[in-house]
Amino acid sequence: MSYAPMDAAPDADETEADSEAFTWDIEEISLDVANGLVPFLGQAINIYDTITCMMTLHESTSAEDQMQAKFDLVLALVGWTPGPGGGVKKTIRYVNKYPGLFAPRLFDALRMDCHRVGIHTSAELLLDKLFDPVGLKNQLGTIQSAIEGSWLYDDLPAEGRLALSTCMSKVRAELPAMMKLVTLKLDHWKTEQRNNAAQPRPASAPVLPTLPKSGQTTHYVEFNHHWPDLTPVAGGAYRAEFADGTVRVGKLDAKGHARLENIPHGVVKVYFGEDPTPFTPDSVKDVGKTTLEKVLNELENHDYAIEPDDVESLLYCMAGKDVQSDLFR
Repeated sequence: MSYAPMDAAPDADETEADSEAFTWDIEEISLDVANGLVPFLGQAINIYDTITCMMTLHESTSAEDQMQAKFDLVLALVGWTPGPGGGVKKTIRYVNKYPGLFAPRLFDALRMDCHRVGIHTSAELLLDKLFDPVGLKNQLGTIQSAIEGSWLYDDLPAEGRLALSTCMSKVRAELPAMMKLVTLKLDHWKTEQRNNAAQPRPASAPVLPTLPKSGQTTHYVEFNHHWPDLTPVAGGAYRAEFADGTVRVGKLDAKGHARLENIPHGVVKVYFGEDPTPFTPDSVKDVGKTTLEKVLNELENHDYAIEPDDVESLLYCMAGKDVQSDLFR
């Protein structure tokens, strides 16, 4: 198989409707992959991505090309993490491609990555765990075993397999330094975020305080904060700014709720911080020998309009190497 950059544009005889259907499948398949519903396809995507990144690193000659190849390879390895790994990988690749436009929206995109797979945590806690060199290094044995048990590896010539073995040894020896190439950029992008632990997240609209009932001498306001699936942000920080300039800060209760008593009259603006729930990534799992037939069977069983000749293009797109992330649309 070829590892040259691919052109994901429709073929000359492909209709516009065919192209749109293929794009729609990409979006649907992304969710199924992230939620583990098509395990062999998900593993094939990670294998393809890791092999192409390793081959690029092996063939890089200049220091600049090697740095970029290492950056991309770290993301490919992080993509193996069950659940959010693939989405985070694609998000960071896209931000890295257009940092001036999208770096300030990184945390918003990461929150969406979490929401899509049902994970409730902060963007910073997510990044800290995914880009932990010790944790990732512990997964390399499983990753290598999965790669070597695939048809993608079997299709490589002998020199290609040797190159992968050499590159994997290099990764084991240099992973902390390689990881630093990514985390340095992440640290810079964190300073550009509108909504992070240091800058509370604004509510969608000002909260009007509840009017006091007859005979009631206190003035109060109640508010809640939750994820789109209505899971409460338990223990999340809040900051309430009142019309007279006073400010109150605190933590939401287990139901993501707070009630403030004896507040000034007038409009109050409430800002919410990140979800403090810890994130513990699942270990990488080798689902077994990944063959083209198993991938095609999964695609067919889920009624995806992907032809056998399109599988390599699908793997390329699903790895986040070419298709624009819909998180930034």
